[in-house]
Amino acid sequence: MHDTKERLSLTAASLLSILEMTSVWKTRRGGEYRYELWVVGEPTDEVYSALAVSLFKDSFGLSLEQEEAKRVKDIVAIKLAMTLTAKERKPKH
Repeated sequence: MHDTKERLSLTAASLLSILEMTSVWKTRRGGEYRYELWVVGEPTDEVYSALAVSLFKDSFGLSLEQEEAKRVKDIVAIKLAMTLTAKERKPKH
């Protein structure tokens, strides 16, 4: 399973009649499923965490207990904290 994160501006989302965050895109590529997690508006750690929990519930039909959902959110937060952005890698002059 692979996932891709895309960001959609609020203006573009309204033009497409997409009014909330969603994780509905599922494709099969190279024999594996891929999930695209679309974020409407400003992406935050909380939004990505909620999308991860939503993916387990909606795409896999899993019923997560409160503690399990918290564990998923914590794992997402740890992964995001370990991610560098291009802005953080400024060239030395």
